[in-house]
Amino acid sequence: MVQRKIIWAFLTFFLFSFSYEKVNSISKSREKKMHRIVLSHPAYEDSLICELRETYDKQNRLVGFNMDVLSVYCAEHVCSVDTVHLFWNVMGQYLRYELPEGVTLEKNDGKPFVKQDYELLHEILNDENARFNKLSYNDIVKKMMLSMDLN
Repeated sequence: MVQRKIIWAFLTFFLFSFSYEKVNSISKSREKKMHRIVLSHPAYEDSLICELRETYDKQNRLVGFNMDVLSVYCAEHVCSVDTVHLFWNVMGQYLRYELPEGVTLEKNDGKPFVKQDYELLHEILNDENARFNKLSYNDIVKKMMLSMDLN
């Protein structure tokens, strides 16, 4: 159970501990606007440029934002890279995530997520006060190693 919590912390860490700055705005049409943003993370030397898309309702009112992020999981020298679609409201509060059809996330032991795992992930991502937001990569790796030593 401890190891499972640490894996959740690790995933949350990657999804929420990036800081960002707006690079420039690209307007594709009146209804769809994208913003290039630079994601910075203390665990990485290089920054990552991503596209934050505006979401509009049928009356052409801004209702939120969405962005594709990569979920990377590596075990036993094999890495799995999946796209996760994240959605926020106009105030920047997390709403939900979606996975492309046929994509499933994996746990630390290589087993696929079950319904309860996806629900727990949503609960963690929805927690604005999650302590995982302040963890560094080294904090998480150290805790993972300690939990593996306990098992």
